[in-house]
Amino acid sequence: MILALSACGERGPTPGEIADAAAPHLEEFEEFDSWARRASLGDPAFRSERAFLEAAFSPIRGNNNVINAWIAREGLSARTVSLRNNAEAPLALRWLPYTSASLHDVKVALGSFAGAGGLVRDAVVVSRTAGIDDGSTVRVIVAYSREAAQPH
Repeated sequence: MILALSACGERGPTPGEIADAAAPHLEEFEEFDSWARRASLGDPAFRSERAFLEAAFSPIRGNNNVINAWIAREGLSARTVSLRNNAEAPLALRWLPYTSASLHDVKVALGSFAGAGGLVRDAVVVSRTAGIDDGSTVRVIVAYSREAAQPH
């Protein structure tokens, strides 16, 4: 579940504020993005949905700072999968481009998500869309908690 960013009349976050919120998560996102793309390339070969989900999300499964994550594949074996709750990917957020030396086509946004037990948590969301070797396009999205980072 995705909730609204702010109430009427409130100033929304500036691009700089969103970039500052995303910056601490970019290295971790880059590692997961690379992993998710490799898993997506092998997706058609997995014998079961459960096996694919276990493999695809294994690097972030125990991370308390990750509220949810999505891998959306377009092309061969098109589908979208999520780490938790079979939640829909948050595509309607106000995405802003982010410049990174090592990642291209990164976009960031802010949102609020219902997590475990219905607890609503504010998140910075990082997304990247790029092609993979089989000609498909994969969009990796991770919603990180904006609360104080906890060890994972």
